[in-house]
Amino acid sequence: MEFRLPVPLDGRCTVFGCGSSIVLVRIVPHHRHIGLYCAVGHWQHRWISHEEFHEGGSYAGVIPPIYIEQEKQLAHPRSFSINERIRYEYLLQADGRCTFCNARAPNDPSNQAYLREWLRQYYPDVYADAKQEYKRLRDSGVTVSVGNWRNQMSDDLKARVNAVIERSRIEIDHLIPVWVLRLVRSVIESNMGKTAFIYLATECCIPLCRKCNNGRPKDRLEDMRILEDRYIRFAFNGNRRLAEADRNFKILQLALVHIGAYFQQRETGSV
Repeated sequence: MEFRLPVPLDGRCTVFGCGSSIVLVRIVPHHRHIGLYCAVGHWQHRWISHEEFHEGGSYAGVIPPIYIEQEKQLAHPRSFSINERIRYEYLLQADGRCTFCNARAPNDPSNQAYLREWLRQYYPDVYADAKQEYKRLRDSGVTVSVGNWRNQMSDDLKARVNAVIERSRIEIDHLIPVWVLRLVRSVIESNMGKTAFIYLATECCIPLCRKCNNGRPKDRLEDMRILEDRYIRFAFNGNRRLAEADRNFKILQLALVHIGAYFQQRETGSV
């Protein structure tokens, strides 16, 4: 959830040479502070305390207090924090590719020749507009090369390019969403033990781009077979036979059975 500050902060965004004003704040899901962003949406690697948005704070009234309190209650406890070793290993294993849409994040957005090819492959509509802009600049007598075309494009097109780069960044997140794990924790622990739940909550994760991660349903359960297939595709390179011989995969399979049964009972009102 995003809100605009009444007055931009000092300085400009330096992400990819963006240059936009720093004017947005965002309630980041499962985090106890407010994120600071530029007008295009780049995170500035800075946080503002919730207290600053309550009465008496520097930004009182910018964010309705009820939204802040709701998010604070949803913040991840340590029991749902992904193991950092696993996160690092999975980022390396992902090689910049999203498990959901199979698109690859740009390895080096500062390399403009590489970036053009990346746009052509994954965002052809943006690439077409960038190509048209390149032609317009050339026709107007501006000296443009593959190495500097991005710096000379219009602010609107530059913002679009920056936005698709940000949406394509790879994140490591839980295969089974945290909101589901919260609901079924007692079911998993009573039927499979605490160790199984710890695995699901801290190690069973997948790489996905921000666009796909933000698009995951927040109020309904995803198809169990899809979740299983995604995990096999990433962790076992699509080899189901190899997956079925793995101890952790067996934990996941049994957990998905219990989760499916829980939600079925929930729909019938027996839970």
